[in-house]
Amino acid sequence: MEFGSHFDGIVCASRDLDAPLPKSDPVLARYAREYLEKTFALLDATMSTKARQLVGVLLPAARCSIEQVAQHLNVDRRTVHRHLIVIHLHP
Repeated sequence: MEFGSHFDGIVCASRDLDAPLPKSDPVLARYAREYLEKTFALLDATMSTKARQLVGVLLPAARCSIEQVAQHLNVDRRTVHRHLIVIHLHP
């Protein structure tokens, strides 16, 4: 480990990344892959799509509020509100 370096990362041989993990869980691996694919898909999604997906995740947990959605999107609640109005007016 080197602090204060101009490079932030981990360097390893590619063959190490291909090595099998003896205690791996294939069900958990599939879940993790699906989660990451959805997360990366959100990077290119519009604000309205992100808001819809967050509402779908937060609503069953009874944690859905405009403040929570805004916090997860790292924007002000008024920004979320503006995008939700656009969704409502132009479905």
